[in-house]
Amino acid sequence: MATVIKDDMKPMMMKKCRYQHTYININPRSSVQHLARELNVSVGKVHLILKKNKYHPYRPNLVQHLVLGDSERRLTFIAWLLVQVQEEPQFLDYICWTDESKFTNNDIINKQNNRYWSDSNPFWTNDTNFQHVWGTNVWCGLVGGKLLGPYFYDGTLAGTRYLDFLSNQLTIFMEDVPLNIRVHLFFV
Repeated sequence: MATVIKDDMKPMMMKKCRYQHTYININPRSSVQHLARELNVSVGKVHLILKKNKYHPYRPNLVQHLVLGDSERRLTFIAWLLVQVQEEPQFLDYICWTDESKFTNNDIINKQNNRYWSDSNPFWTNDTNFQHVWGTNVWCGLVGGKLLGPYFYDGTLAGTRYLDFLSNQLTIFMEDVPLNIRVHLFFV
């Protein structure tokens, strides 16, 4: 049976719709289930409200906090890299791209469960903390299409630990990298 909406009910419904829209604007990080509970409507109704208002579920981008001078160093690196590629088109194949990451028991951002409901992209970011908490570290590299690692370690990869890594572990990881790439190897 279809619901009949009488003319005298329309102002009340419009007021309720404005309330729901306002509530979502004030609480853009709420889950659909939370919004349904708070607005006393079904999850399906919340989805309809979001769709009607052209809201999309934006997820946070995890970014590392930049410090003074980072932007200039990045621009300098890019300019240098462009020159290298112009001089040697295969230069990017010779670069050993590396990164380290720390997996911790806290400060984990679950991007799957975090949403920001909005009709335009808020470019929502979360600054990640530096490595000051309990966890384990991992190093990986990529050169010439080959994955190097992973290499797990405690503490920081600096000083004698880094020298030991370069002298012992890295040589093992590099065994499958073609010699013509190893000869021109460049670390970033």
